[in-house]
Amino acid sequence: MDENRLSGRTQEIAAGHGLELRQRIGAGGMGEVFLAKRRGAAGFERQVVVKRLSPSLTGDPQFSQALVKEATIMVRLSHPNVVQVQDLIFDSGEYLMVLEYVDGASLRKILAHASRADLKPPVGFALCVARDVLRALEYAHALCDDNGQSRPVIHCDVTPENVLVSRHGEVKLTDFGIAKVAHTTALTGEGQIRGKFRYVAPEQVDAGKITTATDIYSAGLVLYEMITLEFARRGADTIALVSEALRSTALELPAETQVEIPPVGRPELDAVLRAATAPAPADRPNAGEMARAVERVAAQMHLDLSAARAVTPYVLPLYGREDFLVSTKSESTGQSGQSGTQPTRRTAPGNRTTAPRRKPVVLVVDDSDLVCELLSRTLGRFGFQVSFVQSGGAALDWLAANECDAMLVDLNMPDLSGLELTSFVRSNPDISDLPIILLTSETDSARAVTGLGVGADDFVRKGVTEAEIAARLHAVMRRSRVG
Repeated sequence: MDENRLSGRTQEIAAGHGLELRQRIGAGGMGEVFLAKRRGAAGFERQVVVKRLSPSLTGDPQFSQALVKEATIMVRLSHPNVVQVQDLIFDSGEYLMVLEYVDGASLRKILAHASRADLKPPVGFALCVARDVLRALEYAHALCDDNGQSRPVIHCDVTPENVLVSRHGEVKLTDFGIAKVAHTTALTGEGQIRGKFRYVAPEQVDAGKITTATDIYSAGLVLYEMITLEFARRGADTIALVSEALRSTALELPAETQVEIPPVGRPELDAVLRAATAPAPADRPNAGEMARAVERVAAQMHLDLSAARAVTPYVLPLYGREDFLVSTKSESTGQSGQSGTQPTRRTAPGNRTTAPRRKPVVLVVDDSDLVCELLSRTLGRFGFQVSFVQSGGAALDWLAANECDAMLVDLNMPDLSGLELTSFVRSNPDISDLPIILLTSETDSARAVTGLGVGADDFVRKGVTEAEIAARLHAVMRRSRVG
């Protein structure tokens, strides 16, 4: 079924449950995200967010059963630092999850903008966000059922994408339960957790038991990133990231950090990070202990961790900046999902003629070191600035924080194929207009032609001259500007 018919069907199902889908604001491996209105009696109206879960997930009976079981817990989560799940709708084979609306952006977007615009957040911002995320985890980890039995809810996906910061300084953790279901059913492949290996705990990739300590480890990595504006793990592909996770040692901050840290309290902050990222789960503090440790660090630094003092003064002015609004326009609810080297902003096609002149940026996605090195060197001679990654998952990480003018994508890659990556890009409103050329070493062009069907702009066979590749790149970018 094509996307328009599918969207119409989803609209009808939503309308039958008092929901009006207004705008699709995100898409990913888990499904689509819509800004919506929920209508009730006497003209009652409330803005909400609706997630339509991907049929590739919900079509699996094991996933569906686990999801319904987990949803009965998720709808009970009610805490100021948790995005509340208001409803789970199953109708005509579709699963729609109704979520609280947050007027803000994800921590990922805020950190990416901080790097791009050189607007480094104060350390109080990082500590307050970390403390509030830990409060959310403390609450979820201590949840009990109606009989008083402990039923901890483990997030399994604490990342900057899932931390929302409203323009008024509220910090909320979202997407409880879904990642846990994906991890505990047969659907544990890269397709469900791709791009998140930067934040997994060692036990998540070493067949260990997933516990509340798993979330603490990820929270420690997020705190590190907020202070350094760099990834704690810097592998270029899934294999490298998994290797880093497996040989992980406890983190410490580098001698110099992007965010200024007062000398007083620095040793204690290092101690918090070391404890949170201890390789052995038993050596990590629980969420409440870590939250209180963060508060003690703030007290030593004489910092007020109230939202009004620590968060709002930094984030509220961002919403008056055109460059921030442009970068978050499709994430205005903050309900979706890395800081990279020298990010560049790709302007909308209609506005590119007014952008400052610069070298067009091309992202090369290929698992061959030789191909990446060759293209990086040769395309530079034709006026391109080249970045490269070696897997489809790493490309998604890169695109989350950086922007480019075109992509060269290998058809055959170990995690996401070129076809899958192209399909994902075309389904994401942020980057759906990005020109894509597929690279293939196959003499049979059938798969490359299939790539055109899923949205690629062109394909070339490896081994053609650099001049031809450069000409193809210029051609697809010119068509994009015209479009």
